[in-house]
Amino acid sequence: MERPPAKTAAERKAASRAHIRREEELSARDWLEGFLTGWDGDTDAPVPGSRWVAYELYELAVEAIEESVELEEERIDGGDYRVPRQRVFYAVADTILGPRRRGAHGSARVYVLPGK
Repeated sequence: MERPPAKTAAERKAASRAHIRREEELSARDWLEGFLTGWDGDTDAPVPGSRWVAYELYELAVEAIEESVELEEERIDGGDYRVPRQRVFYAVADTILGPRRRGAHGSARVYVLPGK
């Protein structure tokens, strides 16, 4: 049986980037789903309709995910946590929470949490 041709350096790098982005997306999704449920009752879930400044929500996620990385915890799907880049986090959050909106007086972008 013939082996397929070896991947070029560019192909390997593209595959690595895609894998890293997927891990960041899964980590962001895991954190956001936990956040919305109050970590399955461990804390109070955020109130539907409440407003969260996007950057502050990202900072909360980064802090929690960094701690999970340090403690070598696994995501719900069994994968390892990876701190998402801001752009990746927002893309996932926009899907789960809905698009960001302008805050009061056109200031910081906010998420208005969806109802149950």
